[in-house]
Amino acid sequence: MCMADACLTNGVTEETILEDVATLRVEGGEIVLETLFGDRQSIIGEVQEIDFANSKILLRRSEEE
Repeated sequence: MCMADACLTNGVTEETILEDVATLRVEGGEIVLETLFGDRQSIIGEVQEIDFANSKILLRRSEEE
């Protein structure tokens, strides 16, 4: 079973914010990420790309945050 890594991007660089993400939910403008072990991270932003081949989720933080 492959889990994805969630990364924040600004269009130039990427920073991993959570590894082994099992669940991604969008609740309003908030993106909620959770691992199988219950670790949780949330950001206000948008999904830029989900790369299934490389198990990577690229997120961009909202300018307002």
